[in-house]
Amino acid sequence: MAALKRSTGSGTGNWTSVPNGTKVKRSTGSGTGNWSNPKHVWYSTGSGTGNWVKTWSKSDPVTYSFYATNSGSWRPSGWRSSNECRVGSYGYGDHICVMDFTADTDDTTGITLATAIAARPTCTSLSVAVFRMSGSGASTTATGSGESWYMGQYDGTIGSGDADDSINTTNMTTFATGADSWGSNVARAFTLNTSLASALSTKELWIANRTSSFSSDGGTDATYSALAPHTNAFKALITVTLDY
Repeated sequence: MAALKRSTGSGTGNWTSVPNGTKVKRSTGSGTGNWSNPKHVWYSTGSGTGNWVKTWSKSDPVTYSFYATNSGSWRPSGWRSSNECRVGSYGYGDHICVMDFTADTDDTTGITLATAIAARPTCTSLSVAVFRMSGSGASTTATGSGESWYMGQYDGTIGSGDADDSINTTNMTTFATGADSWGSNVARAFTLNTSLASALSTKELWIANRTSSFSSDGGTDATYSALAPHTNAFKALITVTLDY
């Protein structure tokens, strides 16, 4: 693997790697004030524009937030209306909730997640906060011991096709007890795999309490939840920290 090194003295063994994030300066001209901190350091492996290898990157993390701009939920009998986003079963089938964050812009920078990742491709933290609704048939009150929730990238389109055919488990995150100790009318943040950030810049997020065998008559799950959809004031929010 390519690395940037500096000499610590004479001799072939006196070289030490310069870690990413360590301050490195380059001269931009004559004089003491003409030094800048580059984003990356590259070296050439031969002639041509494609023969460059990145050896070092600076650290300048920025945290962004993006709200869901579309959402929906599916069960084996079909998609529900767009103002419903459910996880689990309440007697009428196992649900998959799907949320889309690709179209929103960060309030501070005004850029989308895709633009942010293009500039800073390294994700150091990623979470999604969802709000659990209340009311009869909206969310069960049991702790859900023994049940799990799963979140990952969705490769389909909200409202089209069978959702269980489009869930992707490659970057999936597992939460051992789902709605355990999570009351109604409360938001909860779930920490996601950082590898999912890049996918969510172009893909949607799916949430379910299973990854297969979605039944049209699933009984009532202890972690069954109605989550606030994108039309609600408490719509889901992802928070991501990106770096070079």
